Amino acid sequence: MTGSTVPPPSHVALLTTDFRPMTGGVADHLHRLAEAVAASVPLTVLTPAAQALGAGTHRYGVQQLPQAPERRLNGSAADRWPPLRRLRTGAYFLQLHGYGRKTIAQVESRWGPGAAVLIGLWDMVAHGWCAACRRANLPYVLFAHGVEITAPLYGVLPAWRTEDFQAAARVVGNSIATAKLAVERLSLPAQPAVVHPSVGPRPDADRIAMRAAGLRRELALASGPVILSLGRLVPRKGFDLALRAAAAVAPDHPDLTYVIGGDGPERRRLESLARDLDLSGRVRFPGNVDDLTKWALYDLCDLFVMPNRLLGGADWEGFGIVFLEAALAGRPSIAGQTGGAADAVEHGVSGLLVDPESPEALARALRQLLQDQPLRDRLGRAGAARAASRFTPSASAASLSLQLGWSR
Repeated sequence: MTGSTVPPPSHVALLTTDFRPMTGGVADHLHRLAEAVAASVPLTVLTPAAQALGAGTHRYGVQQLPQAPERRLNGSAADRWPPLRRLRTGAYFLQLHGYGRKTIAQVESRWGPGAAVLIGLWDMVAHGWCAACRRANLPYVLFAHGVEITAPLYGVLPAWRTEDFQAAARVVGNSIATAKLAVERLSLPAQPAVVHPSVGPRPDADRIAMRAAGLRRELALASGPVILSLGRLVPRKGFDLALRAAAAVAPDHPDLTYVIGGDGPERRRLESLARDLDLSGRVRFPGNVDDLTKWALYDLCDLFVMPNRLLGGADWEGFGIVFLEAALAGRPSIAGQTGGAADAVEHGVSGLLVDPESPEALARALRQLLQDQPLRDRLGRAGAARAASRFTPSASAASLSLQLGWSR
């Protein structure tokens, strides 16, 4: 990898396995960035994601790629016998490289050497694209989101990951912490660029208000304060820690309700913990929520909590778009002081950062915001202004163009 800029492109090809209509922060970030970049540079998204948003729906074009090769150990006799398992795995790697070469050949044939190649997320499919770019002497820009850098790998995969990042013309991190992590874990020869994800836009205010009124009835919300968490229910989000903090402050707030939106492998454990903490009547689990319901929940809550934590150094919250969404709704956040959350939540300005492994610190922050409405209002107003000015799609696109040298 070099620290030099990429020549201004005649066309941008964004290759990614994670894109809308898939859900999650990466898919949303890349969609909004592609939309904003395409306002000034022709851009096409190439993805195997099922039913990707079609051309004409947005400024960018879409090329649907064939389904990528998959390798899943299935417990068959072939996978139980090591020599044959290695043979099958080797065949899978050959398929991946072939898939990558075919995709990059399409990019070169369609847009020529003046095209810029952006690879939106590193995974095994993206490795095939990176390797094919190197064979074709085609520079590529590789986005880093955090969790793909810390994920444990086996065999030759760690070396391939390191090579793909080191050979990139530029690495683009979603936060200062992710950029630092990439340098430390992958020994990068140059500091990555940092392009923050964007947030919004919010749906029409009247639609949000109507949905919020319905949700208040559906969730049987009392007139007391409402704490909200949203996200995939996995250990790194720290929702179990938030439940314990809610139990600590509940005696002071008889009408307190805690809403945990989303689904995932932790749901049953969280439901059991809520019962153990005698919070069953105060906690709501609405499951996965659509876009309108998500924004209605932000409007219904008094504050947002996600005490994201590091688990063994292998799980990572690279940024946290949910914090920006809460801010855009005028709600302060309590976030764990790990990963990229410090980029999303400015301590004392848009919310509070706490040590997620300190139950006392988390409960103290929760108690402080619940008891001080003027503080909640001040943080909410400042957070909304910050999100609306600094974390827009156009701001992300301008930052990318500037750091890659496209804006000259």
